[in-house]
Amino acid sequence: MATNGCRISTITGVNIPQCRGLIVLPRILITFYLLGLLKLFLVLFQAGHIPMLQPIHDRGAMGHRNGWPGAMLCVLGLSALVGGCSTGEGIAFWDKGTRQGRIETVEVARGEFDHVILDQGQVESSAGINIECKVKMQGRGGIPILWVVEEGKEVRRGEKLVELDASLFEDQLKQQIQNVALAQANVIQAEANVETARIALEQYLQGEYVIARKDLLSQIAIAEQQLRNSDVALINAKRLEGRGLMTPLQIEAVEFDRRAALDQLEKARTDLRVLDELISQRNRVQLQSNIDAAKAQLESAQLRLREEEQELENIREQIANCEIVAPADGIVVYNNVQSGPGRGGSEFVVEEGALVRERQVILKLPDLNKMRVRAQVNESRIRFLEPGMNAIVQVEGVEGEMIGKVTRVARYSLPGAWYSSVREYEVWVEILNPLPAIRSGMTAEIRIFAAHLDDATVVPLNAMYEYRDHLYCLRRGDGNRWETVEVLLRATDLDSAAIEAGVSPGDVLVLNPGKHLDLFNFPDELPADALAAKAP
Repeated sequence: MATNGCRISTITGVNIPQCRGLIVLPRILITFYLLGLLKLFLVLFQAGHIPMLQPIHDRGAMGHRNGWPGAMLCVLGLSALVGGCSTGEGIAFWDKGTRQGRIETVEVARGEFDHVILDQGQVESSAGINIECKVKMQGRGGIPILWVVEEGKEVRRGEKLVELDASLFEDQLKQQIQNVALAQANVIQAEANVETARIALEQYLQGEYVIARKDLLSQIAIAEQQLRNSDVALINAKRLEGRGLMTPLQIEAVEFDRRAALDQLEKARTDLRVLDELISQRNRVQLQSNIDAAKAQLESAQLRLREEEQELENIREQIANCEIVAPADGIVVYNNVQSGPGRGGSEFVVEEGALVRERQVILKLPDLNKMRVRAQVNESRIRFLEPGMNAIVQVEGVEGEMIGKVTRVARYSLPGAWYSSVREYEVWVEILNPLPAIRSGMTAEIRIFAAHLDDATVVPLNAMYEYRDHLYCLRRGDGNRWETVEVLLRATDLDSAAIEAGVSPGDVLVLNPGKHLDLFNFPDELPADALAAKAP
């Protein structure tokens, strides 16, 4: 990322500038400086403030002398100096004569080194209460917020926090009350049908069947009596026939009556058997099926009534959920959800008229005794972090430092901006001794102690210069000549780095080497593993 001709190092993740315009800037400044001196000299000369160069008119023994040639020589000398300074040779002549006295140096040291990773994050509660929307959407995109308590207000348990739009549910409530009444009527009718079917079965078994059977038994008794009478009549007729009192035709008529009585008896007995074995069973089955059908209709009506009543209860619950109250005492914090880099604007802002979805967090009541910092760490440094590392937390605008501990290091990167390939990972740092003045949403600086080295070669960060994704230093060699050496980093902190290879303790390095780029001798080709192969 370039800024005013400087670029942030992609190797260390800290600001190691590459200022490629520094070799041109001194030439321009010196040129303008000398031109200004020349102009000042001419102005002073014309004003007569430089007597030694003023024209002298001495008409005495020395005759006539003029100082203009001396002035012209000075002007030409300054012009030549300005012209020379406008070229590379002029800068070299001007600067090299005095540079050795102006170069700042530092000696490479050996000692303990703490690998500290510095980053920023946002303070939040790690054990607060989330106030969610419990209203079911029912296919809608969301429900509008009619009113919301102001952010930062201290609320008590049971106090109203949010009011959502319940107008649609109120209309549904009126319709659902009618549906429940209709379902209740259907249940009542179904219960009556069951009772009617049960009475019909009892009526048949205890009434109609009994009556029909008694009628048949009576018919059988009458038929038997008629048959006995016919038998007696037939016997008497045959006696009379033997005496010659009845003709054969009369005897035949008596026999016909007997057969008719016998047929009537058999018919009555058959009807009784059919009634007992077939008709009664058929009617029982039919009437019992009517009862079962009525019961099924009753169960269906009762189920429908329960569904309608449950729907009515749900609507009433939705209306009740449209008014959200505080479940406990706390300070209100809006759950505004910000979009990722490059996506523009906020995805969700808590305000009147905003749409909220089911189970979406609207507010938070943080527990101020349990706070943490949520930071986004660059991918170049995430490999150094792991849970359990100690940290120091400093909140902007709050005096005092707090002790923290890394509790989570994300394994997957956050969604990045479309214009950048740099990835960031979420890191949570639990604050072990939160100060009373900190609040959710504050910006915090975290210093995570990633590693401690007992014996390290330590070099200031401003003694290194990055060129083509490699780091270089200017090291003093034999004869006070400056050598260009490449260095490999082991770890970095806020202002220094532990060196893996390239320089040794006791070496003298140039500070701010970007100001002395003409002393570097960069290689044309830089194999990536050339120096790594030399490292112990």
